[in-house]
Amino acid sequence: MFRVLVPDGRLALNVFSAIEHTPAAKALADALDRHLGPGASATKRSEHSLADADELYRLVAEAGFRQVTIHTTTQNIRFPSSREYVRLQLAATPQAGRWSAELMPGIGKQSSQRSPVI
Repeated sequence: MFRVLVPDGRLALNVFSAIEHTPAAKALADALDRHLGPGASATKRSEHSLADADELYRLVAEAGFRQVTIHTTTQNIRFPSSREYVRLQLAATPQAGRWSAELMPGIGKQSSQRSPVI
């Protein structure tokens, strides 16, 4: 990243917190492992791999950036239902095609129901 910025350019990153601090993501990852087998949640869990602020600082500084500042913010995201959350999360993963209709019935369809999935 450092090499493609103009001199004195700025870099902004937005990363997820630790999965343990993100209850919906953790519940989904645990459910994937439980229902599809160990390791099925690897892609979902990897989204949270830069959660450690000290490690992120180290990586950015070692890449050549100066005046590195880390700000932590909390954001709340709302979904119409847990079913819709799961549908959107699974549709966004490169492994979406791996989970067939037999494993996740109705997951490819939008639902107006508010039934819990997780």
